[in-house]
Amino acid sequence: MMKAASVSKLGGRALADLSTLIAPSLEGTPPLGYVRGKTLMRDVLVRVLDCSEVEAELLVDQLEARGLIRFDTPPAASTMTQGVWRVVPSYPTTQEPT
Repeated sequence: MMKAASVSKLGGRALADLSTLIAPSLEGTPPLGYVRGKTLMRDVLVRVLDCSEVEAELLVDQLEARGLIRFDTPPAASTMTQGVWRVVPSYPTTQEPT
């Protein structure tokens, strides 16, 4: 199981690699909504990395904060349940940590 300290020390490239791990779970899925989609990604990371749900949730939050995953909603969406999660195809090099 991953330790919390190792989760917080993951760099940009490692996070980009994690985003490719969760991409297949999002392909071809109907819109899941914000929370259900994050839960799905968390569960994938728990299974693949053998880490705790809390650690996986922190990783998903980091992926979102770094722009490696994003939640897209249609312009006319009235709630956060009408969007879909997407993995950003390439790591934005302008946000690479120093």
